Amino acid sequence: MFVCRTAGAAARRLLFDTPEELAAIVAKDAADMENAGRAPTRGDVRCIVFGHLTRMGVRKLRNCWNCALSTERRLAVFADTLSGFGALGHLLTLVESARTGSTSAGPLFAAFAAGEEE
Repeated sequence: MFVCRTAGAAARRLLFDTPEELAAIVAKDAADMENAGRAPTRGDVRCIVFGHLTRMGVRKLRNCWNCALSTERRLAVFADTLSGFGALGHLLTLVESARTGSTSAGPLFAAFAAGEEE
């Protein structure tokens, strides 16, 4: 379920237009988790990514949302909007790169690679 308001405010630091900007926001959120004593799992990072994508998707669509469309069509419109921000695999790679300064799998995904449950 998505709740779309006609108006709203978001901190400028949480707005993004590119996959790289999203990756930087997610990397900061993951770092904040680590600083709080909780190492983010791959599942945590995926949830953070989808949360930000959903927020920006709703923001992008709020002025042109058509309630008269079927639920199936509305979900398709929303999915198309989210895909415009980039493929999930690419976004996760960008997040890892933003966290480590490289494009190789680093500590963020080490627990997942070792078989940790999401």
